[in-house]
Amino acid sequence: MVRFAVALVLWYLALSVTPQPQPMPSGLGASIGHQRGDVAADAMLEALQPSVWMDWVYNPLRMSDDRYLPMAYSMRLANAQQYIDAAADMPGRFWLLGSEPNLAVTHIDPAEAAQFAQRWQAEVDGDWACCGTVQWAGWQQWMDAYLANDGPIPAAWQIHIFDRFAYPPVAEFRAWMQAHDVVRPILVTETACPWCDVAVNMALMDGMAQLVADGTVQAAVWYSADPYGDYHGLWPDTGLFANGGELTALGAHWLSLQPGGANDPHATATPTPFCESCVPEEEQPTPAPTPPEPHLYLPNTGWGE
Repeated sequence: MVRFAVALVLWYLALSVTPQPQPMPSGLGASIGHQRGDVAADAMLEALQPSVWMDWVYNPLRMSDDRYLPMAYSMRLANAQQYIDAAADMPGRFWLLGSEPNLAVTHIDPAEAAQFAQRWQAEVDGDWACCGTVQWAGWQQWMDAYLANDGPIPAAWQIHIFDRFAYPPVAEFRAWMQAHDVVRPILVTETACPWCDVAVNMALMDGMAQLVADGTVQAAVWYSADPYGDYHGLWPDTGLFANGGELTALGAHWLSLQPGGANDPHATATPTPFCESCVPEEEQPTPAPTPPEPHLYLPNTGWGE
């Protein structure tokens, strides 16, 4: 009996110190550029208390925060070992692999990305999402090539959506998943409409929150929650904060969409998904200008790039 009790205690102690797998992120989250540093991140977290947040990279000081999404920003094989070593420090963490590998400035060959993901799957303990493609022209060809080069299927797919509307790009990605028999949860790890005004960004945010609420999307992370204002000074109508740390109207709207907020989509009826062909031609929204290529983000420096 004593032996059994001792064995039970040892089992309990082993279980209590064994890192448990991190749940898949969910909710309407927020993103801050890592270049702003930990003081800015603390200010954002205090003001917003997001259910999920990220800063494009991995920060060892944040790894104990279950809401934090570390990222292996660049899926170049030359960078793989440092990311794998970082992941080994805290087994079971959910990671994001890749950031916009289908764009010119941040381009990663899909064959190289596939090899990177193969190494990750073989050597890292924990679920992960891939590959952070922007839903602009050419994303399907990049993803097709990733699969053709034996890129492993992750626990979730992560994508970036910079558009006026939430539903059409998500529906397009869901159709791609179904066509390739690789249906997984979708994480929209960056979203905003850079060339649109505040009203359009609010509508996009509403759409993302609804897709999260009805389960079409697992999580959606808004760009940007920088408490010093837009990091690049180029997307002023996408920010949740104005320079100085005050919430913008968009930031207040973000808070209202959180569970229990005034506009919590869980508490409202599910609207009919946007159907562009159902809208009379005279009421069609003005097409957005073609987004610039290259991406507006500054190069990653010193954080695993």
